[in-house]
Amino acid sequence: VTLIGSRPIDAELQRRIPVSTQLGLLGMVFGVLIALPTGIVSAVKQDSWVDYAMRSAAIAMLALPSFFLATLVIALAGRWFDYSFPIFYQQLWDDPKTNMELVLIPGFILGIGLSGTLLRLTRAQMLEVLRQDYIRTARAKGLGARSVIFGHAVRNAMIPVITIIGLQVPVLIGGSLVLEQIFGIPGIAQYLLVSILNREFPAIIAINMVVAVVI
Repeated sequence: VTLIGSRPIDAELQRRIPVSTQLGLLGMVFGVLIALPTGIVSAVKQDSWVDYAMRSAAIAMLALPSFFLATLVIALAGRWFDYSFPIFYQQLWDDPKTNMELVLIPGFILGIGLSGTLLRLTRAQMLEVLRQDYIRTARAKGLGARSVIFGHAVRNAMIPVITIIGLQVPVLIGGSLVLEQIFGIPGIAQYLLVSILNREFPAIIAINMVVAVVI
């Protein structure tokens, strides 16, 4: 139980873990959908204007603070579209529309931060694989560019990329800390922040244990 109010920690975790899981999965899905295609195209079009544009975008994704982008989205949505995000969180199975309105944009912003690293890694792995002898042999046999890239190069280049995707869990949790606070999403990262501010050491230990197990 917590020190202040004697609230059961396990009940809070059971309520908040699914919320953060949904946000983290959305962020990971968006990050992969952005990074993998652009990383592959950047490698195939090496040193072209497309490659330079993709690499610049990756640097921008890494440098852009999530809190700034989230604040900008909220401000512009209200000014340009007269739209405000839901104030109260609803579970996906209770109110899917309200849930996705509140979680979809934070998930996309979270994915942008993740995609910068994945894009650069995907490009580097693709360039390494495209220089291998078996790729030159496949081309010499007369295979088309699409077959060489997707049938041989991508499959081998994705092995280290998939490993890094799994190791991005701490990044997702750290990024969701800011986004949950801004959008009012009652996830485990927000619970961690409240516990730190209130010096709820049992809750802090429990949250870090859960995060360590997930990693």
